[in-house]
Amino acid sequence: MSTFEASKEQLLELITQVLDGRIGSDAVQEIIEEGNLIAGLRILKRFFDSARKTAEKITDPYWQAKAYTNIAQALADSKDFDSARKTAEKITDPYWQAKAYTNIAQASADFKDFDSARKTAEKITDPYQQAKAYTNIAQALADSKDFDSARKTAEKITDPYQQAKAYTNIAQALARTIDKE
Repeated sequence: MSTFEASKEQLLELITQVLDGRIGSDAVQEIIEEGNLIAGLRILKRFFDSARKTAEKITDPYWQAKAYTNIAQALADSKDFDSARKTAEKITDPYWQAKAYTNIAQASADFKDFDSARKTAEKITDPYQQAKAYTNIAQALADSKDFDSARKTAEKITDPYQQAKAYTNIAQALARTIDKE
């Protein structure tokens, strides 16, 4: 296994690309896969700490919220859901915060970390974004054949359309399972 090495300039460019939204999970995953895992994780931690410190210096609320949202997404894509949520907490704009939490919940569900996904969805204050997050979590649970948890998650959805969509997705996943048996 090779050791990941990067100059200060390379890490600064990486931080800039995350803040600009030009880099996401693929690059983070490449660092982990190509470099020494432990060294890569240490570098990622320093990288994200530096990215957050840089975002703190942004004085325009829109751009700061967008930067934090991108950092939170990159953290979620690297499976660091706790740090992603902590980053999202720093977002003062309700729209961007809801978007960040929704993205984190989706990433958690994609990685089948359903407890983290639900924990994140609970933090969403925008009713539509929360319903969307719970719908996606219910879908992922149904796809994983955890139909009881999928239904319990769908029960938390307050938007009638999203709830109907979730129950429909669960029923379809259940029907697919029955057809295969």
